[in-house]
Amino acid sequence: MPRDLVFGNGSMYVAMDRRGLIRELCWPTVGAPNHLAGRKIRLGIWRDGWFSWLEGDGWAVNQWYESSYGITQWAGFGYVIRRKACLDYETPYFEQKFEITGPDGEVMIYQAHDLRIGETDIGDACYCHSEPECIFHYKLGVTVGFFGEGLTGWLDQYTCGMEGTWLDAEDGHLARKPVEQGSVDSIFGIKVEIEGGRGDFSLPIICGETAEDVLETHKHGGAVPTVLEHGTDTPLARISELVLRANTGNGGAVIAAIDSDIMGSNRSNYAYVWMRDAVLTARTMGGKDDLLAFIPRRDDGKFLWQKYHPEGYRGSSWHPWTGDNAFPYQMDETALLVTYGIKNLDKSPSHEKDEARLTQWLKLLLKSVGPNGLPCQSWDLWEERFGIHFWTVATVIEAFKTGAELLGGQCQSAADQMVEVVQSQFLIENGKIPRRIYKENGEWIPDYTADSATLAGILECPELQNHFLAPAVEMVEKYLANQTASGGVARYEGDYYCRVREGYPGNPWVICTMWLARAYLLQGKIAEYQNLIQWPEQHCSQSFMLAEQYHPDTGEPLSVSPLTWSHAEYLETIRFANEIRRA
Repeated sequence: MPRDLVFGNGSMYVAMDRRGLIRELCWPTVGAPNHLAGRKIRLGIWRDGWFSWLEGDGWAVNQWYESSYGITQWAGFGYVIRRKACLDYETPYFEQKFEITGPDGEVMIYQAHDLRIGETDIGDACYCHSEPECIFHYKLGVTVGFFGEGLTGWLDQYTCGMEGTWLDAEDGHLARKPVEQGSVDSIFGIKVEIEGGRGDFSLPIICGETAEDVLETHKHGGAVPTVLEHGTDTPLARISELVLRANTGNGGAVIAAIDSDIMGSNRSNYAYVWMRDAVLTARTMGGKDDLLAFIPRRDDGKFLWQKYHPEGYRGSSWHPWTGDNAFPYQMDETALLVTYGIKNLDKSPSHEKDEARLTQWLKLLLKSVGPNGLPCQSWDLWEERFGIHFWTVATVIEAFKTGAELLGGQCQSAADQMVEVVQSQFLIENGKIPRRIYKENGEWIPDYTADSATLAGILECPELQNHFLAPAVEMVEKYLANQTASGGVARYEGDYYCRVREGYPGNPWVICTMWLARAYLLQGKIAEYQNLIQWPEQHCSQSFMLAEQYHPDTGEPLSVSPLTWSHAEYLETIRFANEIRRA
């Protein structure tokens, strides 16, 4: 289920699903550890023997943003419950203020907590605290405090127990067990008085290393949300900026997505840093993020790992170290970081050290150039194929061009030569540009599968645009533009990932659709651009969340949502259009 509201301040992260339930809770690092990882913080209401969970049937749920506040509204059974939520811009204080309208009288509001601190239930513990009354879940250096402030100002009911304790609320009474250890969960209830058709209550959630830290943060009270820095001209652009900031942790950790439901089909997730996504996101946000600070020193002078854990460790990978194609790297990630780092050296707090690191990676890229004048084979943008990829070559050319600032003519000469080689090796046939060339039985073979990444490479490298832009646009239009009800642009012909049926090129992706939109801008095709820029605006959720990809027929989001890269490419396209208008 997609996440419709997200909040992040660099160290804490909270996300809600389409029913308004909190499903992701990360601290002290955005992305990991995720103390919910898809489990739920439930909300329920009881009155005079009647009970209902707000996630259940009978409740209509709507969610949207008002400035940096996330609004959730549940309507059903004669009640309207409206939550206004925000995360403090600096401290781990997540504020939830509620207004309930309905028949006058007293109701009991329940909140249930099913955490796995550190992403495992081994050694978890919870207890009810007094003065102020709250429930703490804790383990090692993580404590999460749940507070309830209603009619009486304290917790009117509570209990701690093992898995499934939340069901105890359905009869309107909790067992008041004060403590539990192991695979624990907890729940409390607070009285709320509806008078004149309206009542108020709040349910703050606060993180810290210890209970004392949490209580100190609570004592100062309240949350001040992050103020967006850039002026944006569409609602989706404004929320895209909010999503990019929420999914970026302190120290340059740009997380691809935090949507744990993807683990239903694969016991892994997108809560990692792919340096490609990180660079393209940070670039869109003005180059202020210090991505070099995130890369561990042990990888200096080496090709970057496929992806990194949010805390900086090497992430899981499916690229082989032995046998065929034993080069477990995607060279474009290193090339993109070099280009980004050099262009933003003036913003670096450690200019000389960063310059030395970038020089090492630049020399590594120069050594990777083979006898054919192209980079050696590596894995592609989609992490599926081995070869010399058009996209990768384009990123290496840009790294060499930018690297001339550090290594002079050697880099510029390598860039110029590689542009010529690309034009002679990636020959256009039958309206298609090969997405890669790969070696088989000692021969270089072109792969003429139409691929949107080829167009992305042309956008990345202006020197390739005169020769390749027009045929690439025609190729994408002919082979990858979906003629289904959803429209949009597929990654490549026959894309299998999350495929729902045969008879179409592949699911439409936001990033691919935005690449074609930017290509139209370069060609001066304003009407075509305006048609495509509306596509993500038509497919985003009510709260303006963009998924990775969409169902070709129904337009429903597929895979993870929100995807950081989707929002970055939309925002980059909007800003590119603004630059052209100003020029």
